[in-house]
Amino acid sequence: MNIVQLHERVRFWVDVVASTRFEPLDINNAINAAIELKFLETYEQSLPMNRSDSFQRTQKAREILAPFIEKATVNTIGFSLSNNIINISNSSSYNILLSLKVQIQGSYYDCEPITYDRLNRIERNPFRKVRLSPSAKIYYIEKKGGIEIISPDDVSNFELNYLSK
Repeated sequence: MNIVQLHERVRFWVDVVASTRFEPLDINNAINAAIELKFLETYEQSLPMNRSDSFQRTQKAREILAPFIEKATVNTIGFSLSNNIINISNSSSYNILLSLKVQIQGSYYDCEPITYDRLNRIERNPFRKVRLSPSAKIYYIEKKGGIEIISPDDVSNFELNYLSK
């Protein structure tokens, strides 16, 4: 780190404090914090260093997690669909839901998660109402033993990506 960067880090740290008086101890603390941050950015591999590394880190994370992500449909053993509820009680590998697409009238639509306290809001808010057109709004709620799909029509199939145990 050159002296210009060091001064910028000190100015940034002092602006956070919003003080007009700068004691030597404050400036020393700021310089030490800046040196430690620069050291972590340079040598600590678990922290993101800069924007140019973010793509490589994302790809590495995807490669690490890829074996644990599984896909399920109506035909997958342990998953079934009845009355817009996906039953997952028979699946021993299901852990965390990552994404859900449902097939309605031959087309696949993405589902958005919703909580119980927002159920009445989607009925009153015209921008959040359950619909297929002009832009689809389909929701799901995870319940014990299954996932309830809130849609304007019956669901014929689904694609569920989940993290396995």
